[in-house]
Amino acid sequence: MEGLTHFNKGDIYKTHLIWEHIWKNGNDEIRRNIKGWIQLTGGLIKRNNGKDIAAKYLLTKAVTNIQKAKWISQIINTQSTINQVNNLLYIMGQGENKSVKIVITEQ
Repeated sequence: MEGLTHFNKGDIYKTHLIWEHIWKNGNDEIRRNIKGWIQLTGGLIKRNNGKDIAAKYLLTKAVTNIQKAKWISQIINTQSTINQVNNLLYIMGQGENKSVKIVITEQ
């Protein structure tokens, strides 16, 4: 939950590092469940750095992998996150560069 707290405070890079640490030390099931979340933070970092093509790619992959995550959806409202990411992808597709804050909520 530490990563979730940092994410919602806007510290995306720290969240990314926390979740990567979990990935590196986790088993296959943990990796499957956190993969999309790491891609989400990676995509947001890319967007913040003006790398929109890479951001769109990672955010799209994040949606797919968050949808596949099974046990984490018992803890986190994954559908809300997916909806927010899809909204961001839509905004990016329209060529808009407005700031969008994604908030991850618990179930």
